[in-house]
Amino acid sequence: MDRRRARASFEVISWEQYIPLTDRFMLYDLLKVFVASVAIMQALLLVMSFFIGEDPVVLPVQIYLILFAIFSSLYLFVALAIFRNKFWASFALASEGGLYQMGLRERKINRLVLGLSLLFRRPGPTGASLLAISQESGMVEWKDIYRVKIHPRERVVALSNSWRTVLRLYCLAENFDQVADRAQKCALKGALWRKRHHKAVQHRWDFYALWTGSTLVATLATLAWFEIYYDLTDRIAILAGILVLLLGFVSSFWWSRLAALPAAGTSLLFLIRLAFLAIDPITGPTGEFYGRSYELDTSMLFISAAGGIALLAMSCAGLFWRLPATHTLPKAQG
Repeated sequence: MDRRRARASFEVISWEQYIPLTDRFMLYDLLKVFVASVAIMQALLLVMSFFIGEDPVVLPVQIYLILFAIFSSLYLFVALAIFRNKFWASFALASEGGLYQMGLRERKINRLVLGLSLLFRRPGPTGASLLAISQESGMVEWKDIYRVKIHPRERVVALSNSWRTVLRLYCLAENFDQVADRAQKCALKGALWRKRHHKAVQHRWDFYALWTGSTLVATLATLAWFEIYYDLTDRIAILAGILVLLLGFVSSFWWSRLAALPAAGTSLLFLIRLAFLAIDPITGPTGEFYGRSYELDTSMLFISAAGGIALLAMSCAGLFWRLPATHTLPKAQG
């Protein structure tokens, strides 16, 4: 009954305000999206060049500048010509969290763009429109808010989780102080909720050190047999080592078992290629048969196989069991 009374007595603050699409927050988000896209594209180029045995491919700075000019020009055209630099939205602060919803005009534009993209069969705009429609409204719970940052000049209250800003509240002149005060108080309640419900954990640096050392030794062992350098099998071994190393450092997250899948797959691929290399026939200039590759430096072949098996075993450990990267601390009293 007390909870019902508390919720009933909670005054919901709701308002409508436009978001200027060329303010510093939106431009900063635009820059972050561009930098992330460039980083992903460059990483893919490096990985592709690594596996085809070519020198690392790094695009010239001029290419990135041209791409940024095109990207920003398209954004400014849409912001100024279509939305007239005003993106209307509704905001509310409720007992559960902060809520937002796009304005009616913005929702109509999203559906118009979706209809046109379907009509002309353009998958790019179709995907962007579907993504925009899926994010037309939402809520951020107070228990997930770690920081509240106030920007008085822009009348913006930014709500952040443990690592990024998840919602910016664009306030009116008459309700800015009220919204800022309410957001800070609700975020404090969220922190108290986390303290009561979440168990404190501590990272085990001894595990990370042991995992790093074991991964390094296993990866170096995979490179022992000289035959693996002839068909890029060595690069598969290095990639397997990198993926296993990353697995250890993300093992405290709930999705770590998903990270174990590519590590296990790459380690298994290395072992399969190593087996095929080992049974490869050795022939002379005129085609005469001299034996199999495993007869060449057999001890080093066993070391490479042992390294691959070790990487596969570490991947399977992360796939089927929880790695001891953290341990739970005694719950705080009071």
